[in-house]
Amino acid sequence: MRVGIFLGYGPQTILNKEGLGRYLATLIKGLVEKGQKITVAMPKWLIESFELLSEDFQIDLKSIDFIIEYNTPVIWQIYMRRLEKRKPQRNLKRKLLMSSLSFGEFCFGILLSTTNFFVLCLLGLLAFGVGIILLPFLLVAILAYGVYILISLIKRKEKIRIGSILNKFDDIIKSVKGKEYNFYSKVFHKVLENVQDRLVRRINKKSRGIDIWYSPGIFWPCFNGIKGVKAINVPDLVIMDYPMHWYKQSGMIDTSIQCQRTIIEGMNFITYCNYVKDELLIKRYAKDEDNISVIPHMVNDMAQYVEIDAQVAAKIASTDIFTKAFCRTMIEQAKVNILQMQDYIKDFNFQNVRYIFYSSQARPHKNLMNLLKAYQYVLRKKYGEIKLFVTSDLYRDKETQDYIIENKLQYDVLCFYNVSAQQLAALYHEAELVINPTLYEGGFPFTFAEGMSVKVPSIMSDIPQVREVMGEGLAECLFNPFDYMEIADKIIWGLENKEALYEMQLPLFQKLCERNVDCYIEEYIDAFGKFIGDPL
Repeated sequence: MRVGIFLGYGPQTILNKEGLGRYLATLIKGLVEKGQKITVAMPKWLIESFELLSEDFQIDLKSIDFIIEYNTPVIWQIYMRRLEKRKPQRNLKRKLLMSSLSFGEFCFGILLSTTNFFVLCLLGLLAFGVGIILLPFLLVAILAYGVYILISLIKRKEKIRIGSILNKFDDIIKSVKGKEYNFYSKVFHKVLENVQDRLVRRINKKSRGIDIWYSPGIFWPCFNGIKGVKAINVPDLVIMDYPMHWYKQSGMIDTSIQCQRTIIEGMNFITYCNYVKDELLIKRYAKDEDNISVIPHMVNDMAQYVEIDAQVAAKIASTDIFTKAFCRTMIEQAKVNILQMQDYIKDFNFQNVRYIFYSSQARPHKNLMNLLKAYQYVLRKKYGEIKLFVTSDLYRDKETQDYIIENKLQYDVLCFYNVSAQQLAALYHEAELVINPTLYEGGFPFTFAEGMSVKVPSIMSDIPQVREVMGEGLAECLFNPFDYMEIADKIIWGLENKEALYEMQLPLFQKLCERNVDCYIEEYIDAFGKFIGDPL
C-alpha cells in the first residue's frame, strides 16, 4: 500500500514537541517497518521540524518520499529570513561591564595583598601608565557608544512612528469590521492557505500510484482537493462545544470555520474515541458510520526514558533507589525550563519535594482555573508543603497569572515549560499523583497511561471520553471538572489512598498495554484498506 501523509502546519509548529506529532512519528515509523510505501507532503518551512521528529524516533528519511512546496510569497520569504536572522538577545553592555569590574577587582586584590612598599609603588606607577595609554581608546569607546545610543534612539522613534501608523491602520479596520477583527491573523491565514493550495496542486501533478492520502488534522479544507481516496483524522472540535472559552484566542473563528469545512467536504474519517464519532461526525455532521474508523490512543510508555537496562539493573542492589535518584537529577536539570521565580528556584532543593502533576498545554478547555482553585484549597487547608507542577505556561493567560500572584501561589505552582521527553518522564515518575481536569478531549487522555507506566495513579475529569474507557468500575477516580471543591476533595482522597488507587487502576492499564505499537499500526492499515475498498 502506498500512503500519502499531508502536513499543512504553519512555520511555528515544532512537531517533536506536540503529543500528536509524536503519534504521527510512531505511525510513519510503524508503516515503514510494515513494508508500506510512505510519501510525506509539506511546505518547505516544516522540513527542519520533520527532520528533528524523525531523528527523535529514528526514522530513516531515505525510506520516505517527499513532495515539498518550496514556492512561497515573496513577502513571506522576507519575513522568514528576518526570523532566521534573529539571535538570542545578549546584554553585551552588561557582559562587558561585568568583565571590566572583575578585572578591576583582580587588580585591586593584588594591590591589597602586596606587602612590599617598593613593589606597591611600582605597581601603582604601572597602573597609572597603563591608564594613560588606554585613555585615548576609552575616549573613542565613549564616543562610539554615544553614537550607538543616538542611532538606537532614532531607530526607536522610527519604530514607534511605524507602530503608531500600523495601530491607526488597525483601529480603522476594527472600526469598520468590529473590535474582534484581527487583520494580521487574517493575513497570516491567507498566506498559509495560499501555500497549502499550492501544495495540493503540486500533489495532484506529482503523486501517482498513491492508494490513500491521510491528514492528521482537520485544519486544512484544501486537503479535500487532493485527487483520489482520502482519510481525515478528527481528534476533536472543542471550539464548537466550548466557544466562550476560546473567544479571546486570535484567529479561532477562522480556524473553526476551516475545521467545519474540512469535515463537511470530507468522506472518510478516523477518530480516537466513539464519543467523537457518534456525537460529532454522525449526529452533528451526518457522516456515514461505515466511513468512520475508531482507533484509540496507544500507551505512551514513559518508563523507557527513566528505567535502566536489565543487565545494568542486575548489578545494582536497589534499582528503585537508582531510578529515583536519576529522576530527581533530571528534575533538577529541568528547572531551567521553569518560567517564573528564577531567583527562588535556583537554590531550591528538588530532591525531596512532593508535588501533584498535570502535563498539558495551556488551552482554554484544559480547565486550569478550577485546578488552581482546587490546589489552593488543598495547599492552605490540608497539605501545606505539597506543590503543583505543570508543563503549561500559566502566565500566558492573564486570568491564571493574576490568580497565582493574588493568592501568592507563585512559589508553589511551578511551570516546567518545553521539557524533553526524559525530563517529562522524570516529572511523572516522582509525582505523588497525576491530575487531569480537562473539560474535553479527542480521546482517552494521554496522562493516565503516562503516569501509570511509571506507577503513578491518576484522578480525572468525569467526561464522556474518559467514561468510555474507565467505565463505572473506576468512577471513584473521577470528579466533576466544573466543581473546584470536588476536585480538591478528590486530590486529598488520591493523596491519602495512593497505593490503593494504583492497584485499582492497574488492571485497566494492563488491558490498555495489550494494544502495542503493532496493534496500533495494523488498525491503521485495516482502516486505510477499508476506505480504499480493498481490506487487507
